[in-house]
Amino acid sequence: MSGNILYMMWSKTQMSKVENNEDNREKLAEEVVDSWDMDCLLEYARTSLVVQYRDEDEDFQRDWQDMMGDDE
Repeated sequence: MSGNILYMMWSKTQMSKVENNEDNREKLAEEVVDSWDMDCLLEYARTSLVVQYRDEDEDFQRDWQDMMGDDE
């Protein structure tokens, strides 16, 4: 292994783990979203909705009626 790979492996073992709790998830989510521009936010929202609609037909049907009416 090269020295660089060994250093990277050593660095990972030396990193302290942060507790994955509600407060830290909120802090991290806020930092991540604050770093995005509007295009990133819109892409994330669209992608999240498509996945939600794929997985939850009830959500798809409700939002279709709310947004599209009877159009098909």
